[in-house]
Amino acid sequence: MKMDKQVRQTTARKNKPRVRKTKTGELSAMIPPHPYSPRERRRFEQLFYRLSTFFLAIDPAQSNTRIKKGLKEAGDYFKVDRATLWEFSLDGLEISPVHIVVQKGIEQPAKFRLPEDTASALRDKPPALAEIQRLALRSEDEKSFLAIPLLVADSLRGIFTLSYVKTEHQWAEPEIVQAHRLGEIFANVLDRERSHLQLEQRLRFESLISDIAAQFATGSLYAIDTEIEYALEKLRIFFDVDRCTIARFSEDGRKLVLEYSMKSEEVRRAPEFVLGNEIPWIFSQLKQGKPVVIRKLADFPAGAEQEHQFCRAREVKAFLAFPLLSGSIPLGTLFLMSTKGEKQWPAELVERFHVIATVFANVFIRLQTDEVVRTSEDLNHSILASLHSHIAILDSSGLIITVNEAWKRFALKNDCPPYTSIGPGDNFLDVCRHAADQDDAFARAALAGIQSVLDGGPGLFNLEYPCHSLIEERWFLMRVLPLQGHLGGIVISLIDITERKKAENEIRKRDFLLSEAQRLAHLGSWEWDIATGNLIWSDEVYRIFGLAPREFNPTYSGFLAAVHPEDREA
Repeated sequence: MKMDKQVRQTTARKNKPRVRKTKTGELSAMIPPHPYSPRERRRFEQLFYRLSTFFLAIDPAQSNTRIKKGLKEAGDYFKVDRATLWEFSLDGLEISPVHIVVQKGIEQPAKFRLPEDTASALRDKPPALAEIQRLALRSEDEKSFLAIPLLVADSLRGIFTLSYVKTEHQWAEPEIVQAHRLGEIFANVLDRERSHLQLEQRLRFESLISDIAAQFATGSLYAIDTEIEYALEKLRIFFDVDRCTIARFSEDGRKLVLEYSMKSEEVRRAPEFVLGNEIPWIFSQLKQGKPVVIRKLADFPAGAEQEHQFCRAREVKAFLAFPLLSGSIPLGTLFLMSTKGEKQWPAELVERFHVIATVFANVFIRLQTDEVVRTSEDLNHSILASLHSHIAILDSSGLIITVNEAWKRFALKNDCPPYTSIGPGDNFLDVCRHAADQDDAFARAALAGIQSVLDGGPGLFNLEYPCHSLIEERWFLMRVLPLQGHLGGIVISLIDITERKKAENEIRKRDFLLSEAQRLAHLGSWEWDIATGNLIWSDEVYRIFGLAPREFNPTYSGFLAAVHPEDREA
């Protein structure tokens, strides 16, 4: 296909070398402009605008690719050998390079720990630039170096560094100002990326809790050992640790006796018991009903030398220990242990971990007397009640056994049939069938997915559906998981995803506005992933080539075929 004459001439002009005419009439290559000339300022503003819009509608699945591409553009603009985005650990004592762009032959930086005084200084709001420079981010191979703090609401999220390895460079004030402006963009991108990961982690953790709680709520006492080990293995995998253990206090209260333990293959077995005088500080904390959170061995307080030596002798680098309580009486403890390395236990998950500890305490209680078995069912209901998601447990016929308080509260305050206006004793499948007969497409999809899980099909069913009220728009995610007990059944979780859907709608709106702006200006944009060969055109590029948007899947060879033969070499 030939482009029209005007497009071909424009393409040819863009590919010609820029030249200037001398007084003698001879042509010579244009001398590179001064870095702070009006032309260079325009070039930076174009870069700043491009990166701002580039990250405006970022898809979390493409986050890493886009950040690296934006970082490369920044590095190319400053002509540096290495551009890096660093991010701090949750405790602020470690900094890691999370996104790196380097020239060929240049080494990549490595993460490192910060001195306590430096980490403390960085927690000031906002941190002084001098403290940023003290971080020792500069490597021995660097000849010139610039570090820009990435701040979000006066909170330090990371650092943006630009490095010259091969040549010296004197950083001028305008360059520092430009780097700060780009740093603001990268700070917001890292903040959105972290928020998305935290939300995903919270949803996964709540699903884990509801699954384990429902498993024990309907499981048989005859299979309790298997179910406990199954739950411990789930915890071990979720927290990515080497061993997950339950130990009980002996009758004389002088030692912890191993009851259940799940571990990775390369880790040695846990000891059958541990005497209290071997770990006196940990033992005392657990007996008082207090959790113990050790992210690294340096976290042990003064006076806990025995614990430090105990962990080193057993190659334990980090652990999390929560007491299992019956009221205020300690029954035992739940341990998560890492032997491979230190762990950054997220504060939010640690705070919620007591719910899991309550689940296992409930199991201990169920194993003691029939009277406490009845109490354990109440405890399971209280666990489900503590979850933000709307939870319902159904038997194998679709009959609702129980729902949590979040489900009940929503049913009382809202009218969003058929999913939340029913309760225990109702058949969820019958309600879905009735709604499907009323031509409710979401009810039909829910009915098919739930029935599939009940029939032993896929182990997980997800469905997003709207649940709007007269005053606001709302969306929910329905997750259906099978119960692991011999009686069968399922757990239905309804998670409020309104904020995520609003963000997606906003992204679509901005994409539409960008597409309209390109259409009006008759300008197109495209992306070419050289590594994979993927080529993406905006709608306007199709129109520039005389095609309907999405008329064909663009490829590099297809693009060349659309270019006039006289323009291909250019």
